[in-house]
Amino acid sequence: MVAFFPDDDLVLAFLSNVEVTELPSSILYHMADELLSLPKTEDWINDVALKRTQVTYKLRSGMENGGLPERIEGTRNSHALVDYTGEYTNPVFGKIVATLQEDGSLFMKVRTLESKLEHYHYESFKGYVQDFSIREIRVDSVEATFVLGSGPEVYKRTESSKP
Repeated sequence: MVAFFPDDDLVLAFLSNVEVTELPSSILYHMADELLSLPKTEDWINDVALKRTQVTYKLRSGMENGGLPERIEGTRNSHALVDYTGEYTNPVFGKIVATLQEDGSLFMKVRTLESKLEHYHYESFKGYVQDFSIREIRVDSVEATFVLGSGPEVYKRTESSKP
């Protein structure tokens, strides 16, 4: 985490390999207040970091199933898996390629992220991607829902726009 204060010719950095709290960003502002002799307007450690961490944990607890809707058991996809293959475009993620693997499973690739897709319910499939971002390593579930045309064709694939 890096904070720049160009008017004061100050750059602060806080390095951490653990992402379980919002403390790193708050520590930077606490340090800036102290180093620049600013009046204490926020308790960055005991109030701000604590509240932000509580919000973060609440949001993460709601994502136990990747933020997907509740699964409806006993449903099947309407088409053969080969019908879902092709290139699709998402306004957030860009080009998404769905292919059928040799073992008969549906597979997707979004930029550098790849995942096998498993039927979730109706025309929705669920996959898992591992994102090695700077802040954390996480495994998220993604939902891919295919929209059917008026005929037998699959003409559009939608995906939640959460990053």
